[in-house]
Amino acid sequence: MFSVGKRTEEDQVNDVTTRLLEKYSGLPAEHVTAAVADAHRHFVTSTVRDYIALLVERRAVANLTSRPTAAP
Repeated sequence: MFSVGKRTEEDQVNDVTTRLLEKYSGLPAEHVTAAVADAHRHFVTSTVRDYIALLVERRAVANLTSRPTAAP
């Protein structure tokens, strides 16, 4: 059954990318998008998908802030 108004995981992860590109505008966009993509790949085998975007965002932020040139 189709759920009206429910956003896809892809849409949610795209929103994460957009937010992090704004937040880390001092970093190259390629680094930010790569961090999000790497984080998303980490959860590819997860069976529960409801919180993937949140987990991706947390993991990507951890990756970006561990870089010596990270600027929030």
